Parts: sequence; C-alpha cells; structure tokens
Amino acid sequence: RRGARGRRRSVADAAAGLKRRRSSQPAPLAAMLRITELRLPLDHCATALRDAIVARLGVQDTELIAFTVFKRSFDARKRSAVQLIYTLDCELLDEAGVHARLHGQQHIRATPDTGYRYVKDLIPDALFGLRYHTENGDRFRFFAVEADRATEPTTSSNWNRKSFERSLLQYGAYVAGGAYRDHLALTAPLLVLNVLSDERRVQRMVDFVAKRYPEGNAFMLFQAWKDFGPVFRPPEPNPALLNGGWVRGKLRPFRINQSATTPA
Repeated sequence: RRGARGRRRSVADAAAGLKRRRSSQPAPLAAMLRITELRLPLDHCATALRDAIVARLGVQDTELIAFTVFKRSFDARKRSAVQLIYTLDCELLDEAGVHARLHGQQHIRATPDTGYRYVKDLIPDALFGLRYHTENGDRFRFFAVEADRATEPTTSSNWNRKSFERSLLQYGAYVAGGAYRDHLALTAPLLVLNVLSDERRVQRMVDFVAKRYPEGNAFMLFQAWKDFGPVFRPPEPNPALLNGGWVRGKLRPFRINQSATTPA
C-alpha cells in the first residue's frame, strides 16, 4: 500500500517494525518531577494519592500523565494517627513549566537521572491500512486494532500489568504525539480501533477517555462486538466494524469507510 513518503510498504512490514520498536528505537523518556514528604493517612482511599499530587503541584488532573511510588515509609509516632510518607516521581505534560513555577520549593525537584531506562512494548493486536478512491486521487488511512475481551483492568497501580490507562498513555505519545510517522514512515493518519465485548464497557472506556481529553480525542475509536466475550469462538465477519459508527470521547461517532483524509 502507498502513503509512506513515496515508497511502497506492506502492512506486514509496518507491523513487524512496530514489534521491533523496543530494541531498534527506544521511546524517549518523559521529563519527571520528584515529590518528597507527601503525607497521607494510613487508611487513605485509592484516589487520594493522585488528588494529593495534583494539589501539591497545582496542576489539573489531565496534566498529570502518570506517577510512580519511589519510596513509602510510615510515621507512627502518634499511634492514633499513623501516616504514610511518599516519595513520588511524576510525569507531566509540562514538566519544565511546573518546575519553573515551583522552583525553590524544598520537596519538589527534578527526578534524578539514575541511568535506568524503563520501556514497555506497545504492540497492537493487528495493524492494517485502507485505500480510499476519491476524485482527487487515492487517499490512505492506517489502523491499529486493540481487541478487548474484558480481561484487562481500566487502571492498575502495577505498571508492568497492561491496562487501558497504560495503553491510552502509550498511544497518546505514539499517535497523537506523531511518533508513528517516523517509526512507520507514514504520512497518512493512524487511528486506534478498540473492539470491546459489550456496550457497557464501551461506555466506561469512552467516559475514561473523555475525562483525560476534555477537548475530545480523535484517535481512540470504540465499538462493541458481543462475540469478543470471555468464551471466544471465531466469529462471522461483521460488516458493522467497517460501515458502522465508532464512538469517540467528546466527539461525534466516526465511520472508517468515509474517504476523508482525517477524522472530524
């Protein structure tokens, strides 16, 4: 298929290149800030840590991409009010701006570079392209496919475990950030098709994306297919995946059989 800087490149080659990404072209590290002495009650709820980070840094929740716990200790000097003391590394959309604004604060600084590089693979379940014949010539669009059979959590505190949140962040850097253009040598758009097992899970995922992207997300598309349930049997071809509407966070549904060069 065409759409790759004047050269012919098969979808199989593109998929193979994506699988080799970890060894041939490691993803660049995002800049991070370290917070020390962040204290919370021993019995704090699961969301309290993220809320405390956002409050300490003075940023919106959508500006905090991810965080990791570098160290956790206990302050048990008061038996009736035991506290957890966290040291955290935070990945932000604008690390430099936040760092400059908070410069001089004792417990906020740039994360030290220890020389360790943590990379997780981003490998879709399938990768393909479509060619559209238009009055102005052929146009192309490529798709990464994620088949979700409800076996992975929406979020996970363990970054080694695949979750929807981790995939969303990775695809955000790879697709929205434009890294795929150099990696796959494509000039055509790349979208992510998420095929889920039921409509309720679709709505949960769309709501999750909408919270992360309040202005709308154009590259993550969702559709339900009940044959992708816990007990999987090879299904019959489903024309709705091509001709039906794909749901998006904060944007109107999109049909991949349309010939526009980019999604609305």
